[in-house]
Amino acid sequence: MRIVATADRTPEPVPEAPRPIPDRHTVESGDSLWRIARATLVARGHPATGTDVASFWPRIYEANREIIGGDPHLIHPGQVLELPESGSHAEVTYGT
Repeated sequence: MRIVATADRTPEPVPEAPRPIPDRHTVESGDSLWRIARATLVARGHPATGTDVASFWPRIYEANREIIGGDPHLIHPGQVLELPESGSHAEVTYGT
C-alpha cells in the first residue's frame, strides 16, 4: 500500500465568482437617490466620492423620471428603478 502525503502541497486559490453588475434597484424604505447612486457606484467598482455621487444620482433620476415623478427627493418603496451606465459621470441638470 502506498501513502501519499498532501500536506506539503500549497492549495490553489479559488477564483472569486464575478459579481453581477446591478442594472435595476427596487426602492426600499429609507432609500434615496443619493444612497442608491453611492451603492451602485461601489458595487460597480467605481469611485464613490461625494462629487461622483452628486453627478450620478441625477442620471438615475433622469432615467426614471416617469416612475419617480416631478420630485427627485420623493421615491417610494417598491418602485423599480433602471440604473444607467456609470462609466462616465457626465453631469446632468434636472428640472429644466
